[in-house]
Amino acid sequence: MYNYYQQREFENNRAEKNLKDAKKYLQYIYPDARAYRSEMKNKDYNKAASDAEQIAEKSLKAICKKEGRLSNTLQKGKYGHNIKKLKRTCDISINVSDEDLDDLSKAYIAGRYPEINIQYGKEQAEKLGKTACDILDIALETLDVSNEELNRELGKNRERSIDDFKSYNRLMQDE
Repeated sequence: MYNYYQQREFENNRAEKNLKDAKKYLQYIYPDARAYRSEMKNKDYNKAASDAEQIAEKSLKAICKKEGRLSNTLQKGKYGHNIKKLKRTCDISINVSDEDLDDLSKAYIAGRYPEINIQYGKEQAEKLGKTACDILDIALETLDVSNEELNRELGKNRERSIDDFKSYNRLMQDE
């Protein structure tokens, strides 16, 4: 049986480990974000849409991991690429409709499998990217990622307005 202080120490250690493990997702999120930017510039909108799904999925998993809600089942992909279920698991509040989350989930398949007959245009891929980056912004805040790291990984912000700090605007600005 733990006393109060042992219990607090145990909880603090677990929280530190969860944060450290959650930050490991960033090494996968950043390349997906840069790939999204590249695919948009190359007008490969199906691949960009698929990259957007990956940004959202890994961002949600990072949030879940930090909060101690990422079960082995989720890590092993039981939900596949169901962004809506992941959002519910993370129990976060974002201003994104369930329909937009479903669209993100579908985008993974469309960008990877030729037999799926979905073709994304620029506007659709942009919308998916913005939705994914809204989720990424929550992950970055949850994980307390520094501005210096974001400048290095996603591009420097222009610091003209508060919107320049959003990951989508930072990522898509002209270099």
